[in-house]
Amino acid sequence: LLRILDARVRFFGWSVPDQSKGGYSAKGNPGERDLVLRKDGYVITVIEAVVCDSNPATETTKKTLASHLQKLFGYDQCRVFFYVVYSYVDAPHEVVAAMREIATSGAPPPFAFSHTEDLPHDDSRPVGFVATYNVQGGGDVKVVCLVMDMRQQVQRDAAALAGQTRASPSRAQASGAT
Repeated sequence: LLRILDARVRFFGWSVPDQSKGGYSAKGNPGERDLVLRKDGYVITVIEAVVCDSNPATETTKKTLASHLQKLFGYDQCRVFFYVVYSYVDAPHEVVAAMREIATSGAPPPFAFSHTEDLPHDDSRPVGFVATYNVQGGGDVKVVCLVMDMRQQVQRDAAALAGQTRASPSRAQASGAT
């Protein structure tokens, strides 16, 4: 993700240092942010990423996903954050549903949940949504939640079917192939 993003943002004069220290960790030390997008030394956004490789409905997985969302709010005073979940589960839409539930109730005070908007899914971008939070006396903060389907089971199933179709002798004979 870093290399792809870095190549795209250089045109704008932005930089993307990874694992840069900033904000706060749970222990009050500087937090270790996954990616930070900067312009002229100022933080534009912080990107937090996590792997989800187990059922997102379990309590343990929900706590992990919630913890990473909460970390974002401690990393900087941005108006827009990005939360990327690398999904290795059979049904990535279940990860999106879990994330939406977490987004509505898991933000730390004083970030009051306002609403979510689905991201359009009319091309190859990942599925997700934008959660908006009101901060008392501080305006709105948005978190763009993206779920990356790393297993790509739909594509794997299509490829497997193509292999079965090609290997099927009845279909090869029907098309006149030998």
